Amino acid sequence: MIDLNEARWRRLAALLEPFHEQAVGTARRLSRSAADGDDLYQETVLRAFDKLDTLRDESKFRSWFFVTLLSRHRSRA
Repeated sequence: MIDLNEARWRRLAALLEPFHEQAVGTARRLSRSAADGDDLYQETVLRAFDKLDTLRDESKFRSWFFVTLLSRHRSRA
């Protein structure tokens, strides 16, 4: 039996897979460094994991994720 967290991680990974590289690149450009961008991306993935159950329409996941990425970036400043 798969626990709920594992199922949520799998769902998140499947949703992220098509644009993962673009999201990492965006985070690095926003942060102006690879290391800080990678941290920003990881923070965003964790936030998305925590809030994944609030996503009503999976077809809007990409834009939802990028809004979360920008929000995390702004909150760091």
